[in-house]
Amino acid sequence: MHEYQNYLNYHDGIISRFDEKEFLTKSRTYNRLYRKFLPKSKESRILDIGCGVGLFLYYLKHCGYKNYYGIDISKENIDFVRKNVTNKCESQDMFVYLQNKEHCFDVIVLNEVLEHLVNERAIELLRLIFESLKTHGVLLVLVPNMENPITVYTRWHDFTHKSGFTQNSIKMALRLGKFNHIDIYPTIKFSRFAYIRKIILGIPCLLIRTFAVIFFQYPFNGRLFSKRIIAVAKK
Repeated sequence: MHEYQNYLNYHDGIISRFDEKEFLTKSRTYNRLYRKFLPKSKESRILDIGCGVGLFLYYLKHCGYKNYYGIDISKENIDFVRKNVTNKCESQDMFVYLQNKEHCFDVIVLNEVLEHLVNERAIELLRLIFESLKTHGVLLVLVPNMENPITVYTRWHDFTHKSGFTQNSIKMALRLGKFNHIDIYPTIKFSRFAYIRKIILGIPCLLIRTFAVIFFQYPFNGRLFSKRIIAVAKK
């Protein structure tokens, strides 16, 4: 895991300095994606695994949650988070941290983490998470969506990516991780001028879907073409 120790310095695609506006913008995105899945109680225990530079922790903090915590294997990342966001975090290997944490958390979050693991380790992590969640606890997973024909860039632009997911394969992984109640959502949501935007973006999506069916034998129904997908798995 040594490739993650200086991840902040040698990855060109992530935030390397604190910018309040950028963090607020990301918070609005998280709010759109996750608001309906997060518990109402601000006392809920929420763990952000692979918290990076603290974007999601910043969001939880500004939502008023009190018992949130982040872990990341990169000490460099954690130093950044403690300086700019919160001290509710530590540099820790997630597999070690989750040992003996049975029934501890109401929500566990994996934002763009699973694609950094080979299959066997991903399943091991998901099973540890399952045991660490309280009864009726929720796991939120954000991964690149390989059903999107253009997402091949997202899969390969990071040297540390080891896998990619479709809505079917992420369900398979979660089931192997002991989860049975699983829902998959796109990260695109039409809000302002929803009807017009849906028509404008719906036409190219329909064409892409039709192309995929004809030339690559994709099933016509059930395709999600957002750049990323969210899996919500309940214990």
